[in-house]
Amino acid sequence: MPTLSSSTTWTANNLNPANTLLPYFFGFYTDPVDGRIYVGTQDGFIRGWTGNGASTFTASTVAGYRSQLTAVVGDRLASVQVHPVLGDRILALHAYASGAPIVHFPLDLDVHALFARGGQHALLFGTKDGNGVIQDRSVGTGGSFEMRTFTGEPVMCVAEVSSGTYLVGLPERIIRFNYAGNTVSTLASGVTATDLVYDPASGAVYAALNDNVSSIDPQTGSMTAIATLPHVVGRILPLRNR
Repeated sequence: MPTLSSSTTWTANNLNPANTLLPYFFGFYTDPVDGRIYVGTQDGFIRGWTGNGASTFTASTVAGYRSQLTAVVGDRLASVQVHPVLGDRILALHAYASGAPIVHFPLDLDVHALFARGGQHALLFGTKDGNGVIQDRSVGTGGSFEMRTFTGEPVMCVAEVSSGTYLVGLPERIIRFNYAGNTVSTLASGVTATDLVYDPASGAVYAALNDNVSSIDPQTGSMTAIATLPHVVGRILPLRNR
């Protein structure tokens, strides 16, 4: 089991070329479909790189919007984009090969996680009116189906542990959602995770629990504390180049 032996607080004054109070980077994700890294930036672009740093993808967001989440869905790149002033959210589709814009659809939820479901659909986990929502969305027509609603429980974080199986952090519990059967089971109670991430190298799911990082068995829900840090844990990023 990997351990955390030390911690470092990083503070940097990034020289934002747009000269605004907004962060320059919005979202930084390794896509499980192609293994590439995608990042949205404040200048209105989505950029992709391979693991060795080669640039492989560039696309422009819809004017005024910033990309926060991405997922490779078939021959398209899906992007959840947010207008930083108006707060509006859209699901935008780009051609995977060229980055050319195809179409975009309005979103009615604050999306916390985005995953591909086959080549024609995306699975969105988010919050609407204070309720957690799991939404299946067609990337071709924009049609949506709300598979699950968690009344009064906003979605905090999500990790995909295998094709069609997800761990979802809700207030005071972590659940396991299976897409094929549209079933939900409580994996852990009495804990509020602010980040969940699956590590394919170890098969474990790591959870941020306030200032603690714990490992969770995605099958049994058993938890093992790995480290207590001097600060509240924001994001967990497993090292994959090993």
